[in-house]
Amino acid sequence: MHTPDGFITSWVCVVILAFAIGVLVRSALVERKRMTAQRALLMSGLAAAVFGFQMLNFSIGNGTSGHFLGAALCAILLGPEGAVLVIAAVIIVQALVFADGGSLAIGVNILNMSIVASYSAHFVYTRLKKQTIMGGFFAAWTSIIAASLSCALLLGIGGPVQLSKVIPAMLMTHMFIGIGEGLITGSILLYIHNTKHGLLDKSGIKGLARYVAVSTMGALAVVSLALPFASQSPDGLEKVALNLGFFDKAKVIHTFQPMADYTLPGIEGHISTIAAGIMGMALVFGLAYLAGRMLQRKKAETIQ
Repeated sequence: MHTPDGFITSWVCVVILAFAIGVLVRSALVERKRMTAQRALLMSGLAAAVFGFQMLNFSIGNGTSGHFLGAALCAILLGPEGAVLVIAAVIIVQALVFADGGSLAIGVNILNMSIVASYSAHFVYTRLKKQTIMGGFFAAWTSIIAASLSCALLLGIGGPVQLSKVIPAMLMTHMFIGIGEGLITGSILLYIHNTKHGLLDKSGIKGLARYVAVSTMGALAVVSLALPFASQSPDGLEKVALNLGFFDKAKVIHTFQPMADYTLPGIEGHISTIAAGIMGMALVFGLAYLAGRMLQRKKAETIQ
């Protein structure tokens, strides 16, 4: 669902970017009040894992694929503000380093995949009487539907396609992608439930560090093993754009893309993609951890 540059009018992208920055600032202010070294580490580990899993596209049939988003998982574990910051960090690195999503459209992608997806998942999950694994499934499914609807509205209002055509096309496609999102989210929640009931309990920073390290390495192992079998079909948004005839509107504005298409220059094949993925996970981890520690420092200064 990464929107490229050219799909949505520039002035709409600028307005949405300003709104997205405002939400990010608010989220940072909320997170500053509860930021600890443990929480910063957890956010970083989640960011790295989400980045890795987003590299794996799964087929939903009819020549279309989807990929894990992760906003619901982060919203369940961190709350919506933390999820917004984590997914935004992933989106920024993807756009600026890997050419996945437009640079001018960063605000659009943060709105759809980070803000809308995180808050819709949080809304559904917290209103279920029993916040179970099944609740995580429904929250994740809802997050994909809400994000796709938001994307469709922007494409219809500020893009080259009619709302009456793009809304049903996006919703129908992402209904099935949402099932994949729900299954992955539920499986991860089940793993967490069986291995560690409280990620932010009194086990301390060392215990959490070991847990994050094992989980991140596990995510990397899954990505490495599954990558050769990942679907090469266009994702939901690309398929809709092809079917409705606006795919050729995509433009490249940001030309410095050191690992475009998740490949490392000078290396070929799956090894190149895996190496790029490792570097991407490291970049996202570092960005999220730096942001978390800066917020923790600001919190300490405020208390003093």
